[in-house]
Amino acid sequence: MPQANKRLPLPFGITFEDWGAMIVAMLKTGPQPAFAGRIAEATGLDEHTIGDNVAFLKALGMATPGSTEPRIYLSKAGARYAQALVSGDKANQRKVLAESAGAAFRPVVRFCELAGNLDFDRLFLQIKFLANVDDAWGQHRDTAEKDRAGIYTAIAIMVAAGMLDKSYLPVEEEEAA
Repeated sequence: MPQANKRLPLPFGITFEDWGAMIVAMLKTGPQPAFAGRIAEATGLDEHTIGDNVAFLKALGMATPGSTEPRIYLSKAGARYAQALVSGDKANQRKVLAESAGAAFRPVVRFCELAGNLDFDRLFLQIKFLANVDDAWGQHRDTAEKDRAGIYTAIAIMVAAGMLDKSYLPVEEEEAA
């Protein structure tokens, strides 16, 4: 159970596909730190978006605890996930994501189990609330684009990890998992 003051980690302003591309770009740097600028060049993502997602990578165990923007170090779990992405090994992708994201997203999965028949809007609002996103009670279309993208990506990660059913994906993210 999360502590009262601990918020749910979320990616920020990035799609599920771009999040994966960012991790693959980090793998390609080898044992050296991945610099945000180099990741940006390799992926076409904004350097600030990469920096904004370091805390999320660390929360999932995909980056080492000592990582700070601009120097980001891929963890063993992050390397395993990137290798599974490169090879197209969906089973290993699911396994690594489940191991890495399981603890971080346990409050969301538990909420879904307790709530029973849950629709996307209610799931979206619960994640928004747990992550302490501004305007926590506004509808998903009223949420800032970068926050909305992060919530959509978090849902896609949970689906890809086998933690949530594919029916929870927003329409535009169904192809990701």
